Amino acid sequence: MGQIVPMPSQESVSVPVAKAPATVTNLSAATCSLCGQLFGSGRRRFRMVTPRTGATVTVCQTCHNAVLSEGYRPA
Repeated sequence: MGQIVPMPSQESVSVPVAKAPATVTNLSAATCSLCGQLFGSGRRRFRMVTPRTGATVTVCQTCHNAVLSEGYRPA
């Protein structure tokens, strides 16, 4: 049988605290996760979920049409 180990109490766990608030930056030069093509202002982008890892990727129109038959699904 396995041994039971108690979880540490909330008082004994120290959590690092951020000293400054996080900032949000605008990514103007976003690229397709599969082919690397830059997204311009008029280009369409699609959020897809990978079949193996379940990670979310952003793809261009060309890659979107290609990966639909590969098991990717819309996010």
